[in-house]
Amino acid sequence: MKKRIFAMVVLLTMALSLVACSDKKANAKEEEYFADEDFMKDLAKGLETRWSFDSEHDDKTQDIASYSKEHKEYYEKLVDSELDSISKYMDEKFKDSKLKESAVSYINALNEQKEAAKYIVASPQQYEKDWEAARVKRAKLLESFVRDYGLTVSDEYQDILDEFMITSQTAKEEDQLKEQFAQMTENLQFAVNDDGYGNKTCTAEVHNITDKNFKQLQFQVNLLDGNNTIVQSTYGHVNNINADQKAVLEFMTNKDFVGTDVTIDFWEEAE
Repeated sequence: MKKRIFAMVVLLTMALSLVACSDKKANAKEEEYFADEDFMKDLAKGLETRWSFDSEHDDKTQDIASYSKEHKEYYEKLVDSELDSISKYMDEKFKDSKLKESAVSYINALNEQKEAAKYIVASPQQYEKDWEAARVKRAKLLESFVRDYGLTVSDEYQDILDEFMITSQTAKEEDQLKEQFAQMTENLQFAVNDDGYGNKTCTAEVHNITDKNFKQLQFQVNLLDGNNTIVQSTYGHVNNINADQKAVLEFMTNKDFVGTDVTIDFWEEAE
């Protein structure tokens, strides 16, 4: 009898322990923190802090010489005013993995702008190139935050956010255009007409697969030897080519070559 009672006590104790463990696990699961909501709030806060900082110092910046040490310091502070609100989310856990990826990408874009600011004095062209590239990255990400996660800002800053939406759309259209340009040039086959004195006229048919009419397309043509080494870089132009229209691209050279690498490096749309 005593053994039976002891066994029942042991079983009851084990059952209670299992229940307690289950409760602890359930509570731990309920209390698990995800940063998704807080990030979106702090993202809006950081944007408004940055735009407020820029607005408050607008009069002072007019007195700062371009590409000076003061210019550099101002832009570093400008980026930090936004980074301070969201940099901590690099290591936070998100429920939405796509949002986490976008959050990290956005923070990286801010760091790229801060890095670009280092070149303001020593290399202004490098600064402008890197700063603008990071700005476009931010614009694309901000558009996705607005579209997919409901990012909003105060009414006084809505115009600035709207400008970023326009920048994002313009950048995406340009990305698509560049992809189409790459398709237009990747398989060009040039017919070569040698005049007998070493001068060659080279022609190929170009098809405008975009939905745009162009006043001018400029093609950079790299001539390649058998080792894929560039032996000459030259240019060709196609003028007044409409959407879905074909035209002849022509260039002249006195170099021997076995292949080409062609890119469109300048374009002007027709009015």
